Amino acid sequence: FVYTRSSTRDRVREVFENRSEELAVRREAAKTLAGVSGNTDVYRSLLDQANRGSEPSLRAISYKALYWTASQRSDVRGELLDAARRESDPLVRRAAIWGLFVASNDNRTQDVLMDIARRDGDGAARVEALKSLYGAMGYNDVRDLAYDLARRESAAAVRRAAILMHANRTNNNQKDLLEDIAERDSDPVMRRAAILALGGARSEEIQNFFHVIRRDARASRWMAFTTIA
Repeated sequence: FVYTRSSTRDRVREVFENRSEELAVRREAAKTLAGVSGNTDVYRSLLDQANRGSEPSLRAISYKALYWTASQRSDVRGELLDAARRESDPLVRRAAIWGLFVASNDNRTQDVLMDIARRDGDGAARVEALKSLYGAMGYNDVRDLAYDLARRESAAAVRRAAILMHANRTNNNQKDLLEDIAERDSDPVMRRAAILALGGARSEEIQNFFHVIRRDARASRWMAFTTIA
């Protein structure tokens, strides 16, 4: 109903903005508003809470709820990019990075995410940046980054994410790398990740890891609709 009735959208937004409401209820309202975040009142409300709210988990879910609008509006995308680089709360910052995954075909977004993935001091933020770059594996710079991190990264969680990225748009050199990791790597976690990536993007585990959903079992492209947690 939130997609088709403006009155429903407005009621849900009122619940989301109500500071006396239970936190769990406001978080659920934010998730529902993600589906109509293109509406001016909705995205302004989500941005206001994300930027100036006092409760980190509500700020985080508000950033995530903007993922679709961030891909469509440069001003909203700019807000998430700024939070991805400068936000002091790690939970909120990672949520802003998460919220950029549909916008990863934008050059500026790619640059910020790749910089975080390469060198950030927060390993969890690096992993989140790689997840948000998954849909941009068609770009040479992103594929090269994933290749380099899969080959020689010392942080285990970051390397595993880079290996799994190769489930999407892998060239022959990268397939060779995956085969080598699967056969010879000393870490069984990395061997399993390489084997999983060699199976391609249809794997349910791959789709869950990169929070993407396909149209159906035969779909060749992922959709920009996902479960927000």
